[in-house]
Amino acid sequence: MKRIFIILLLLPVAWLMQAQRMNYVYDNAGNRIRRVIVLEQPQRAKKEAQMPEYYTETMGDKTIKLYPNPVTTSLTIAITGYEKVPEGSYVLFDTQGKMLLNRSLESASFSIDMSEYRAGNYVLRIAIEGETTSWKVIKK
Repeated sequence: MKRIFIILLLLPVAWLMQAQRMNYVYDNAGNRIRRVIVLEQPQRAKKEAQMPEYYTETMGDKTIKLYPNPVTTSLTIAITGYEKVPEGSYVLFDTQGKMLLNRSLESASFSIDMSEYRAGNYVLRIAIEGETTSWKVIKK
């Protein structure tokens, strides 16, 4: 019974110790001169950090979400509050100002295939009902 009590008492301490690690620095003579406690992120925080980050902007009653940025293959744009309007469009430019894409908006969510473009910076301009927004897109 005493062993079970000790195990149950030490279990939370052992769980907390998983999130940290000790690093030691030694001099040439072998003497420890510094101790550094390294706190690690929990697994859940690591997974959340790997999820694509959304960039949002509000234009009137519409919200535009763009992700992931930087992009490797496909850039996704989602517009909430969007109803098909003939004057909605998007244009992709390179850093020299050359127009690479010029398309009209056909749905509230769409993707742009960026795999054919070189790594670098691009500008995405979205126009909806006379309002325009520009985004810096980074291609890895």
